[in-house]
Amino acid sequence: MRTFLSVWFGQFVSMLGSKLSEFALAIWAYRQIGSVTQVALLVVLMYLPTIIAAPLAGSLVDRWNRRWAMILSDSVAAGCSFTALLLSLSGNLQLWHIYLGVPILAVFSAFQAPAYSAAIAQLVPKRHQGRANGLADLPQGVAAILTPLLATWLIGIVKLNGILLIDCLTFIPALVILLSVRFPHVTHRAQLGEAQTKKFRKLLQESISSWNYIKAKASLFKLWIFIILTYFTIGMFDISFWLLVIKFGSVTKFGIVVSSAGCGMLAGSAAMSTWGGPKRRVFGILNLTILQGLVIIILGLGIKLSLAIASVGVFIYQLADPIIMGSNRAIWQSKVPMELQGRVFSLQLMFQRAALIPAFIITGVLVDRFFEPFLTNNQFIQGALGQAIGNEPGTGICLFLIALGIAKILLSAMLYRDPLLLSVEAPSLKHSLDKSPIPDRPS
Repeated sequence: MRTFLSVWFGQFVSMLGSKLSEFALAIWAYRQIGSVTQVALLVVLMYLPTIIAAPLAGSLVDRWNRRWAMILSDSVAAGCSFTALLLSLSGNLQLWHIYLGVPILAVFSAFQAPAYSAAIAQLVPKRHQGRANGLADLPQGVAAILTPLLATWLIGIVKLNGILLIDCLTFIPALVILLSVRFPHVTHRAQLGEAQTKKFRKLLQESISSWNYIKAKASLFKLWIFIILTYFTIGMFDISFWLLVIKFGSVTKFGIVVSSAGCGMLAGSAAMSTWGGPKRRVFGILNLTILQGLVIIILGLGIKLSLAIASVGVFIYQLADPIIMGSNRAIWQSKVPMELQGRVFSLQLMFQRAALIPAFIITGVLVDRFFEPFLTNNQFIQGALGQAIGNEPGTGICLFLIALGIAKILLSAMLYRDPLLLSVEAPSLKHSLDKSPIPDRPS
């Protein structure tokens, strides 16, 4: 546990520095571009390389020492930040540098995230893995609160160059700690195979076999599908909620709501790290998803009426998120053999990121082409909800949020009656790895 806490501290410091530079570079890029569409392209460049690289990255993470996989990822990220600093100091930083650097960082993040998640199972006893996952999510909450405040303050004092220098310096403790600690040894499947396992084709086969492994464990596969659908709804909520806040709120109100969301994420991560999550994690996941659905409905009905409703609602929504995701990771860490966890978590990362892109697109189409006209043309809905959500252009987002919240509740309620999913944590669900092929269907 001491080794994990050391690694966690180094990653915490490094993440704060990275988030500061990301925020500052986003502001710089937007000022240079002046186009939301071009900024959206940067977002796509952040997601697509990770989606493409994740399957092979997972196989490599399982074959490599996970500590060195994290060192490699942090070293590349530090190199990109240092390059950006040199270019900025010389006055040569251009937009195409950002367009080139973002995909590079995205590819190596495909190594970092699964290596870190799989390392938790190596470094932390099973009884503490829920708390460890809460700690792993804690930096996200802290960054969500501090990054906008610190970045906007530091830009006025030390400018972009100073923030990039801070980012470079924060990689030092992360790399020093990773270089000084040792992870417990894991017997990799590569050591059991033939000499040709280093080939690209073998890596691809291992990624496919890990997918077959997941499908073969029917209860885990149902949990997998549910979490991917959860990420899909997260993407829908994020784009619709924040657009609604921006459309109908001032800059000050937007800042208050953003801070409330960050506080909720921080509180949820802190709760998970001290409490460890519910004893029956699958019930905790379903219950908290239902709670999120209720919150989304309330936000759809009340965000225009009260800043307090928006702030408290998004606080509760984000508080539940680290507990849901931490509980999910803890289930997988306890049920999947350590030598397979890198590629399994990589596949999860790939599908989770992949779910966000269509979620953004579909949300825009649904709001513009269905919910907005439906609200305008339906007198009954206007009479029932008009006082709360209004009738002016843009309020179709409120109706969309209400429908999204109902959909989340119905999905969770349906799975509450699924004995297969509810048995995912049963002691009998044990996985063993032998030399036989991994089955591709439930047995």
